[in-house]
Amino acid sequence: LSSIRTLNRSSLRFIQESQLAKSLLHLDISNNSIEFVEALPPNAHVRIAFNKVKLRLAKGVLTQAFDEAFELDLRSTPLADFGEARQLFYAGKLKQTRFFGQTYEAKGYGCFSLDPGSTNVQIVSGDDFLPDKMCICLEGWFGNGTSCHRC
Repeated sequence: LSSIRTLNRSSLRFIQESQLAKSLLHLDISNNSIEFVEALPPNAHVRIAFNKVKLRLAKGVLTQAFDEAFELDLRSTPLADFGEARQLFYAGKLKQTRFFGQTYEAKGYGCFSLDPGSTNVQIVSGDDFLPDKMCICLEGWFGNGTSCHRC
């Protein structure tokens, strides 16, 4: 497939103008070791869930996914860089669930998830996506985000 190029064994790039990228409906590259995604196909549901290494997205990819309502599944995929997610948070584009998506009692924190009614981007818990803004210490613990210690 000439429209999907592997830059190296762990990076993926789509040639946006290609017919395949324009007509692709679903791409599941879950359970891999993808380190970098340069771009997303414009009309596809992209699943990069359960990635085995931290994922780096090219600048603007995450913002585009939120702004254009891309269906992007990042469940249990830790981001390598939280900068763009943080910008989306401060811009008010990340709507959190009212209750924790995950609770880590042994580590003393809980994390909210993304409100599914506000975005097509899926995550399991904020600890992989934006831990300093989407996670808080549980009662009896103190700290910030996922850095919690017993009182």
